[in-house]
Amino acid sequence: MCAELLKKDKFNIWHLLHEDGFEGRIQFIDFNTKQTFGKLRSLHGDWTTYGRLLIPEIIRSNIVLYLDSDHIETDILQFADIEFTTTLSAVKEGTVH
Repeated sequence: MCAELLKKDKFNIWHLLHEDGFEGRIQFIDFNTKQTFGKLRSLHGDWTTYGRLLIPEIIRSNIVLYLDSDHIETDILQFADIEFTTTLSAVKEGTVH
């Protein structure tokens, strides 16, 4: 899901994934954050965070694993044995400001 991501940035992401041997499907889904969520309070002038609320409308699947960008180094294979049967929201630890 992309908000204001340049074409060259999308190409760089695509290139890096293929260079690393990724064989899955890549799809960039653009959305206008301000148009879609501008009535809500922004986070430092940015509405991109709200994009995750569009996942049920965009992704047609019984199971979706959403990891926020701060989990970029998470080994998703550790979730292979978990049976996802309902909405799950969890934070191991963190700071709320």
